[in-house]
Amino acid sequence: MSVNSASVGTPVVDYAAQALVVPTGAGSGVTLTMDGQRGELLEARGTLKVDAYGFFQVAGSFALTKSTETVTLADGDQVTVDMLTMGADGVDAFAGIDGGKPEAIGLKLDDVGFALALMREQLTASSPSVARQWSALQAHAGSAALVGVSGITAQASAVQVLLNRASADGQVVDFASSPIDVATGPGLGITFDMDGQDGATLSAVGEFAIDVKGFFQASGTLAIERRVETVYVADLASTVNIDESAEIEVDLLTLGGAGLDAFVGSGGGTAAALGVAIGNVEFGLALLAERNGTRSWSSLQASAGSVALVGIDGLTLAADSLAIAINTTAADGTVIDHAAAPLQVATGPDGAVLDLDLDGAAGALL
Repeated sequence: MSVNSASVGTPVVDYAAQALVVPTGAGSGVTLTMDGQRGELLEARGTLKVDAYGFFQVAGSFALTKSTETVTLADGDQVTVDMLTMGADGVDAFAGIDGGKPEAIGLKLDDVGFALALMREQLTASSPSVARQWSALQAHAGSAALVGVSGITAQASAVQVLLNRASADGQVVDFASSPIDVATGPGLGITFDMDGQDGATLSAVGEFAIDVKGFFQASGTLAIERRVETVYVADLASTVNIDESAEIEVDLLTLGGAGLDAFVGSGGGTAAALGVAIGNVEFGLALLAERNGTRSWSSLQASAGSVALVGIDGLTLAADSLAIAINTTAADGTVIDHAAAPLQVATGPDGAVLDLDLDGAAGALL
């Protein structure tokens, strides 16, 4: 633990400029080296479990630091905050829905470097305002795997997780203007540098290889996001006892990409592959879990700019476009009607999106 404090209105001692050795016994001592430029400091280490808004969970040994900082908001205002940061490296984590539960859906992350910052606005005792609060998280993982979805597998590397949460008035911290360094281990650290102009952020990006029910495989840079949405099920003859007009609130996990290479058919990635190799693929995958129930659905929509048949000697096929649609049922036979409420799926780190608008009236699609 490290503590560097001072009386009100008095600067702290800069032990980085002049270290102080405090005797602790015969021939032994502790050297104080805290940097006074960091202001008042309270630092500790311990084993913690962290859950960031139900999207990112991590457990392990962390370093915690409390300090006073000046941050810049997206609107350009500078605010003095009490800041608590924590960081770790080489731990395991999860990003997605219901982490730590048997029904978890998302990415199991390995070899994670992680930094979290919690900020509270400093106000004078006489201020009538309510102190605003912000939080931010950045993490990177060496590898990741999709869990919790039957028939869909995904492996990933070089995964980046970003979270920048707004205050009650909608403002986020612009770390591009005021970066914050957080120690994650001896000689290791993460620099918060998220651009406040991107607004509130909750996403992950990485190099993925995905397989959907052995029928669709794709690889490349993909984006993953989590949010809450309202959806509707389709009016089908097979679900006469279902109220299709009822709004269904779901936890939504999306995975999307653009400019990818993919394969549709059987035996993808093997010498026995039979199907079509497709290029310049844009796709969006939505995994939906009912918030007030047990139903879950998955939907995929994709398009391709080029198509070539593989696996049959003497037969060729070429096309300049292809559309792919998968819309699976829940246990009660319902499918989501995305035509009634289209979903936007991020397809990359640059803000590009795909509108998932499959018509549920077509029933289950595969």
